[in-house]
Amino acid sequence: MSQSKKLLAAFAGAKNAHGTTTVGRIGRNGKADSKSKIIREPLTEALVQAHIDGKQGVGAIPINEENKCRWGALDIDIYDLDHNELQQRIQKLKLPLLHCRSKSGGAHLYLFLKEYEQAKVVREYLLEMAVALGHSGCEIFPKQDIILAERGDVGNFINLPYFNADLPQTYCFNSKIESMEIEDFTKSTHKNTIPIS
Repeated sequence: MSQSKKLLAAFAGAKNAHGTTTVGRIGRNGKADSKSKIIREPLTEALVQAHIDGKQGVGAIPINEENKCRWGALDIDIYDLDHNELQQRIQKLKLPLLHCRSKSGGAHLYLFLKEYEQAKVVREYLLEMAVALGHSGCEIFPKQDIILAERGDVGNFINLPYFNADLPQTYCFNSKIESMEIEDFTKSTHKNTIPIS
């Protein structure tokens, strides 16, 4: 199975929409200047491959039309974040999170689940972990407990890691705080799935 197919499978969520992000220059505060938008079309293997190839960044929406998800994330938007300290805290607390560097130098902490769970339950679980890590104010994905799919609602997306995977700025850390190759990340998304109910 290709890496694009594995990445797409790991981030399965909304079937009718995805996000795109085009990154511009990096500002003085370290924040990447970027334009993000929702595209009301499915996230496909071809789009994920273009992301891996560094052509167009894409994001996935965790909440599906049944208000369930199989993954979620904490978005810690601190540009001078001490990744070493954060990873040590994750390990000390034995939290089932995969720690990725975001495009602006913050962290996206991903949770992968064995089964689809209610988005509300996943959000509560992630909030508990955010509090334990001392980042209770961070963004939680999915951002919604419920969307009204019949009204055309879709959830919010978070950018996938490994844009331009040969020289990625967004990558996952292993337990030694070393950057993982995309192959190791996709294996970890499968190996680290957990039940929460």
